[in-house]
Amino acid sequence: MDETGDFMIISTSNGIVLSNTNLEQNTTTSDITSLLLKQVSSVNFDVSKLLVGDVFQGLITDVRKNEVTIQINGQNLNAHLEESINLNIGQNISFKVQNNDGKQISIKPMPSINNGNEVFAKVLSQAGVPITERNIEMVKTMMSEQMAVDKKSIMEMVKQISKYPDQEPATIIQMSKLTIPITQENICQFENYKNFEHKIDQTMNQVVDEFIPVLSEAWKDGSRQPDELLRMQFEIIEVFQEQEGNKGETQLLKEIFTAKEIKSFTEQLRGLGFLPEVLEEVKSGNISSNDTLDLIKQTLGKLETYNFPEGALKKLFSGKEFKVLLKNHIENNWFIRPEELLKEKKIEDMYKQLYRQIDKMEEIVDNLTKGEQSLSKNLTSIKTNMDFMNQVNQFMNYVQIPLKMLNQKAHSDLYVFTNKKKLSQKEGKLSALLHLDMEAMGPLDIYIQLENNKVDTQFFVEDTISFDLIIKNTYLLTSRLEAKGYECTVEMKERKKTVDFVEDFLKHEQQGNKIQRYSFDVRA
Repeated sequence: MDETGDFMIISTSNGIVLSNTNLEQNTTTSDITSLLLKQVSSVNFDVSKLLVGDVFQGLITDVRKNEVTIQINGQNLNAHLEESINLNIGQNISFKVQNNDGKQISIKPMPSINNGNEVFAKVLSQAGVPITERNIEMVKTMMSEQMAVDKKSIMEMVKQISKYPDQEPATIIQMSKLTIPITQENICQFENYKNFEHKIDQTMNQVVDEFIPVLSEAWKDGSRQPDELLRMQFEIIEVFQEQEGNKGETQLLKEIFTAKEIKSFTEQLRGLGFLPEVLEEVKSGNISSNDTLDLIKQTLGKLETYNFPEGALKKLFSGKEFKVLLKNHIENNWFIRPEELLKEKKIEDMYKQLYRQIDKMEEIVDNLTKGEQSLSKNLTSIKTNMDFMNQVNQFMNYVQIPLKMLNQKAHSDLYVFTNKKKLSQKEGKLSALLHLDMEAMGPLDIYIQLENNKVDTQFFVEDTISFDLIIKNTYLLTSRLEAKGYECTVEMKERKKTVDFVEDFLKHEQQGNKIQRYSFDVRA
């Protein structure tokens, strides 16, 4: 028998008994583990001294209805089962003492607490919490996260976990440790980030593809008055007009349409009475998508719908050309060109505008479709994703950047591995990781360290083609940084592991380590 403070472990070759003593407040993983690892060569105890609440494990040697004989370290314990359960001779099972009057011991089988789970059952028992597989998993996770497992901490965590019975305890425990507010929306986003399903640009693409047909179909089915539909159309155009602080470049019509499409679009506007000078500008293709939409709103807004030729509005707003124009304009609002990142607060302004635009889209979708399931879900997903990023940014710096580069869109994540307090105080090194997903090059990680005027960069790539392309152009990076007064070094490394948002980023500050996932061979 080994005693340490108030905690007693009785260990035998056939079973383990943990005495019913109190765990001190703030008992941690290391406290319990050190007790559990102590070796006991011989044990001599009286099984009749088992107390109510004790949890033990033993070998079943006899079963007669609700009476069972259990062997513990060569001694036989005769006990009464309070619950009927099919037990077989030879099973090694864990039990909890329900009553012991000195003459008879009543016990209750415990669910799956073998294989070293006895200590977790003991923690739950001391906290007065039911010993279930879910609660055992909760204690295990709390210990692995190096969290306190005193009674108060256990009770608070049980309360949190019980609110979300369909969620894994590990998710709620990790969020609690990271001080992320625990809501159903945040839980879903946290798991999305853990499972690499967090990319906001993918949901944005789905929304664009689903939203445009909703508007055009409303014109086709004739179930709404033209005045109502035109008002909604104007509201969408207005909310996607450039906002102050987020002015971006919009493409010219000749960059969006083919020559045949420009001709068709011009004729549709002619049918609505647009002025000849406007039609000439549209026909030339040298007018931007933003200006084109603005002209449509201004021209049509001056006239009553009954003044338009029959079917002219329907032909324009349900036509292929307007759908392409609106889609292009929405994407220009939502996806950022790399050169635009030089503008102060560009990303912040983009997300503020995105939130307003999603609100308006939700309003119109609910009006036209009464909540089309897939589209409504995706619109909500974008908002909750933004809300989650905002929560993370209360203590760390992270943002997704939907990028538009040449003829492709790309997903990117920017992780800053210096917490906000240290960043504001300008202490030590600034460490950051830029993750890019591109069609041609695949995933690319760029790890950056800045200290004073020295910039160290490491490029992590997956294939030789990307490696060769980057290495041939590193002089552009180094020369431009040198021109700004920085000393720059560039390393190329092999990328073998995907960035883990929780383990590699959120826990990074708590671990106090550099990016441990990068243990790769240097290729150059």
